[in-house]
Amino acid sequence: MTRVKGRPPRPEPAGLFHWTCHHGAKGILLDGVVRPNLGLSWWTDLGSRTAQTRRATVLTSNHITCDRMVHKFTAAEPDLIFRWRDWVRVMQPDPQWVTVLESNGAPDHWWVADQPVAVRLL
Repeated sequence: MTRVKGRPPRPEPAGLFHWTCHHGAKGILLDGVVRPNLGLSWWTDLGSRTAQTRRATVLTSNHITCDRMVHKFTAAEPDLIFRWRDWVRVMQPDPQWVTVLESNGAPDHWWVADQPVAVRLL
């Protein structure tokens, strides 16, 4: 387990993935980095493109036309990514916001980063 002062502890996952649409992939491919949007980038330990992964990660595209699971990147710098529930415990965001987010997916499979993370396209 990796621990950085003032940051949540980070257990080592087998792999962390960032799924995105064609639009999102263009920017990532320019410099090989996933950048936070509105403060965070979102990751998962689920690497299969299945309906179950889509629901768990809330990448259902129910409200947008893009397929947000077209491209999969893997983290080249996994030490910059933290388990969602650890991040919530340490950073203490608005509990109502957390409740709304968590009610739509499987937060045990969510990971977040608050800084740019180098990636490889899979």
